Amino acid sequence: MERLDIVVCTRNNEPTLRQSLQRILSYGAPARLIVVDGRSTDRTTEIATDMGAQIYSDEGRGLGYARNMALQLVQTPVFGFVDADAFIPKNWIDLQRHMTDPTVAAASATTIYGYRNPPLQRFHEWMAARSAEDVGFVSTIVRRNTLLKAGGIREDLTAYEDWELYGRLKALGLKWISDRSVVTYHPQTMLSFLSHARRWGFGAKRSGVDATRFVRPLLTSPFWGVRMAAQVHPIHAIYYPLLRLSYLVGYMEG
Repeated sequence: MERLDIVVCTRNNEPTLRQSLQRILSYGAPARLIVVDGRSTDRTTEIATDMGAQIYSDEGRGLGYARNMALQLVQTPVFGFVDADAFIPKNWIDLQRHMTDPTVAAASATTIYGYRNPPLQRFHEWMAARSAEDVGFVSTIVRRNTLLKAGGIREDLTAYEDWELYGRLKALGLKWISDRSVVTYHPQTMLSFLSHARRWGFGAKRSGVDATRFVRPLLTSPFWGVRMAAQVHPIHAIYYPLLRLSYLVGYMEG
């Protein structure tokens, strides 16, 4: 396995950053640990400095800008993105094995949101077992030159920048692998995940996604909510329709 540069984009991530970076240093063994910070006002940059990271600022321009900035900062041809509130597993570096295929542009670990929040964690474990696609930059390794040739990462998107890129890569005949054998945990409350969904919907609208992607799931969400209440947790009879509504609200705001 090669040592990779690993990039962490931050903004006020004091509660989770130290544990996230500790795991990267232990399980990712980075060539360089790079933090791109969005003008944090808490102890984020202090923690990153203590952990030996090289710190850069995106001047508060947003997540898409920070991620695209990373393409210019890294020095290894394959590098990693790990979110500042994501906890990678011991086998995370095994994602590199997918890069033996030159058509693979990115390989992501499976992300389980709601770490130690049983209703939300079980929901994402249930979804992961049924979904073929789980792309995203939460904990992913990417091929730098391939992303640059595809046009880079949309700097104007503060969310959904990974799925927008996935669409362009797919159109070029390139692959984004979702590896179910590598699982990253993402601590989040049920309320904060609704906010996450709203931002994701906002970015989807800015990316040009058709509204039917959000309207149809909302219409069928009561049925799926009842099914999830029976199979996952009773709260999902209410929570799942609220989640689908949050996506649509963000889309309309976008």
